[in-house]
Amino acid sequence: MPFFIFALDRSTEQTEEQKDRENIKQYYIQCLEDQLIPALRYCVDKYSEWWSFKINSPLEKYFNGRLDFYFRPEELITVLKEMAQTSDCFEPGNSQVILPDDELKKCFTGQVIFVPDLYTLCLPHVNMVENPQQLNALRNKSIAHDFWLDTSDTMLYKDPTAKFWVNPIINHIMCFNKEIVYSWKELCYLVTHFISTPNKHFTAQGDDMFLVNSDSVFANEFRFGYFHKSQIPTILKQASKYLGKRTTILTLCPELMLDDTDLETVAFIEHSLFGNNRLMPHVVNCVYV
Repeated sequence: MPFFIFALDRSTEQTEEQKDRENIKQYYIQCLEDQLIPALRYCVDKYSEWWSFKINSPLEKYFNGRLDFYFRPEELITVLKEMAQTSDCFEPGNSQVILPDDELKKCFTGQVIFVPDLYTLCLPHVNMVENPQQLNALRNKSIAHDFWLDTSDTMLYKDPTAKFWVNPIINHIMCFNKEIVYSWKELCYLVTHFISTPNKHFTAQGDDMFLVNSDSVFANEFRFGYFHKSQIPTILKQASKYLGKRTTILTLCPELMLDDTDLETVAFIEHSLFGNNRLMPHVVNCVYV
């Protein structure tokens, strides 16, 4: 009979684990659809066109090295407007009209420049990058440098395989140094159980309110006296750090893996979603001894 009960409990745990995995998978998919894919599409569009100056272009001379050899139209136009602003070439009261100085007149014909026409006016001075490999290299380098996603906290805290470091004082007193790192559910349970059990650090004020005792070490750690039981996760989020997880987008969504070339894409997605989140402790890029 005891063995049967144990087996039944184990089955229940597995069912709950499968449910947790399915939930976090849905968070992944939602994040991909709502955040990552739209952000990538924006970046692909933003970095889809690249120019370089034609040889002996008067516009290149006018810019005098202010742009890299390859640049985007938006960069050229932005710098051009900044230079016009510095030279006081804008029509007073009309930010869409530039009255070119003598140097700028050597680049464009006409006495007046309408700012929305700058793209077309610059075309005779530039060569478009059309080589697919070169275009992809320029675009991918810029995306890798600028792309950023603010990871949803839900994805971090709901993942049952995620691990968290907690303030050593909390770990020592409330968690009894049971582990070095914890899952979020385990950490919340241990701390809530400790606070809810009579102890010298906290005094219950009814069923759900608690007082931090003035002679407790936590009186120096917590900048408040009273708190509600429901606020414990909020308190812990400020006293802990996300360290990482075992699940990946491939372990949750194996159907995304078609061949080995997809590994680079998956690594990019994982890093975008979890490599730069504000809950991760800072890790230096290089180590020296």
